[in-house]
Amino acid sequence: MSMAWSGRLQSPRRSAARAAAPLLACALAATVALGACAASTPRSAAAATVAAAFEHYCNFLRAMDHAGMAAMFTADGEIANPGQEPIRGPAAIDAFLSGFSGYRVLSYTSEGVSIVVRGDSAELAGIFHQRVRVPQGNVVEVAGHLAVQWSRDGTRGWLIQRAATSPL
Repeated sequence: MSMAWSGRLQSPRRSAARAAAPLLACALAATVALGACAASTPRSAAAATVAAAFEHYCNFLRAMDHAGMAAMFTADGEIANPGQEPIRGPAAIDAFLSGFSGYRVLSYTSEGVSIVVRGDSAELAGIFHQRVRVPQGNVVEVAGHLAVQWSRDGTRGWLIQRAATSPL
């Protein structure tokens, strides 16, 4: 299974190398012409539905569909990264991610992805590796830990409550 996030999410005003880590992957973009969010065999039906929601998010990431990614967050969902204030709510997340529309994910892989489901909440964790072409044309490689907390909504299924990345 792979994830759609990369490195630390930062404002597009940051350096290209540091900014690439953010959105792309889940990054926060994910994988556009790249490898897949391939799911490992989940241990339960609930874990399978979380894996499917993650795959759906990865599809938005690959397409650099910032509105689609933002729509997968709960009303109070957030992107949280060390050293930054969390970005809260789908509208703020959409605005943040739209700043990365000039980035392109070249490859994305993840390893050691685990999913733990407890009732209407779930945690997905793993390590990602990503190559991203930034708007200036250079390619940046980023890697880090990813942690996604999910919440099951009665009508919309699994939504992201909190998504975070941190350097390896």
